[in-house]
Amino acid sequence: MKKTLLLSVGLALTFINGLQAQIGFENLPMPFYKNGSNGAGGFQHGNALFSNTYESTYGSWSGFAVSQGTDAQTSGYGNQYSCIAAEGYNQSVSYMVAYENVYASSKPYIKLSSPSAMQSIRINNSTFAYNSMRDGDVYAKKFGGTSGNDADFFLLSIKGYLQGSQVDSLGFYLADFRFSDNNQDYLINQWTLVDLSAFTSVDSLSFSMSSSDNGDYGMNTPSYFCIDELITNSQTIDFENYDFDYWNGEDLSGGYTESSAHFYNSFTPNAWGGFWSGFAYSQKTDITTAGYTNQFSAIVGEGADNSDIYAVGNGTPGLKFDVAVAQVSMQLTNATYAYLSMQNGDAFAKKFGGIDGTDPDWFLLQIHGFSNNIASGTIDFYLADFRFSDPAQDYMVNTWQNLDLSALGLVDSLSFTLSSSDNGSWGMNTPAYFCLDQITYSDRVENLVKNNYLFYPNPANRNVNINTSGYSHLQISDLSGKIIIEEECKTALQTVDINQLKPGVYVLTLRGAKETITQKLTVE
Repeated sequence: MKKTLLLSVGLALTFINGLQAQIGFENLPMPFYKNGSNGAGGFQHGNALFSNTYESTYGSWSGFAVSQGTDAQTSGYGNQYSCIAAEGYNQSVSYMVAYENVYASSKPYIKLSSPSAMQSIRINNSTFAYNSMRDGDVYAKKFGGTSGNDADFFLLSIKGYLQGSQVDSLGFYLADFRFSDNNQDYLINQWTLVDLSAFTSVDSLSFSMSSSDNGDYGMNTPSYFCIDELITNSQTIDFENYDFDYWNGEDLSGGYTESSAHFYNSFTPNAWGGFWSGFAYSQKTDITTAGYTNQFSAIVGEGADNSDIYAVGNGTPGLKFDVAVAQVSMQLTNATYAYLSMQNGDAFAKKFGGIDGTDPDWFLLQIHGFSNNIASGTIDFYLADFRFSDPAQDYMVNTWQNLDLSALGLVDSLSFTLSSSDNGSWGMNTPAYFCLDQITYSDRVENLVKNNYLFYPNPANRNVNINTSGYSHLQISDLSGKIIIEEECKTALQTVDINQLKPGVYVLTLRGAKETITQKLTVE
């Protein structure tokens, strides 16, 4: 039986545009710890370096990590970055978590740039260690045992060194159940002052732990503790200057997923704190600080429509939807880093417009659509344009701008490229950053297939998306009947490259076991 499907393109477009969803970034969690995965090898505060070793193959770390963890309830390894006090000393936000990995080559240590007299440090249990000692777990015993009479202990040893030689040491019990009166047994659960004045001249401190609970592989008690506010004769060191207002891929996860889209990220650890490209996300509000240190801020100072969190693109980022969608729009603006560089110039990049404001500068973002790895089109968006004959028309985008993407048709992925009029020997001088929010798109293509549209778009010029659900073979022929394109139907939605077709009218034929459908296709 031969059947002709009479479905107007107008109806198909109305259906596509009527099923909308939106990707914002408000549900993405901000990181609350830094465990050394950026490859820097430690954390510098004043004249003190807090050691860190990170093994990227297994995602393991030792030494010190910076944390803003507030979970004083959850037991187990998954909560290794929280303090039992659920905050830093004196209600501060950030503190250090220390972990002594028995397989690491060195213990947690603090290295001073010059010898100094110590005064004090604040110490507390981590939630992981505290709950393990309080309740026991699959590896470690409950301190005190069933009767409460076991003489258990968890001891932190601190040693002071000068030029590699140990000069003094002291011990601090994070837990002590050795008292004859069980009412005196304790587990430390608040920030406790430890006097370090015996260390009159040291250039480093090392930390090690021991426990009454040991097994074949060493100590069973989790070897974690927390520190805050180290005071020497020359400085007070706390950990409040860490920025947790953005995610940049430092966890080496390779990206993040929001709603039905995955945003790709590449992070390369190095001794300077790592290099990233792709997409990050941020809630930073700094619109005044120029330079690389402010690479995670939007020039608007917030997300679109007064939201908190938005995406930051760097380099040539990309994203992929879990199924093909019909693009509708997205909100775009400049990053503060790029905007201020173009506005004022910097050590690498020129001031847009030049000294007299007449240089025809531009900063272009191109969005490329793909379906089944076949390009569907490109849309240009100028983040800055100084090419007008009237300089009064020159602009740099500093608000969230809505960009219509419907011309890309049905796509399953987008890639983004940046280019500029300002280039040098090493490529583009303008910082390759932009910000993105609120991607609006049609509902998933399964719903479009159920609506029985035949193909989209029509007219088409680069490729056409064909509803091949229930069919095994497709042909595109000219009006004389000559077959120009012929393919097997492999998916419910098949994207066909029609670049070889000259402008004109063609016939699309779909064949299945029970029926054949034909429809005219216009190529521009």
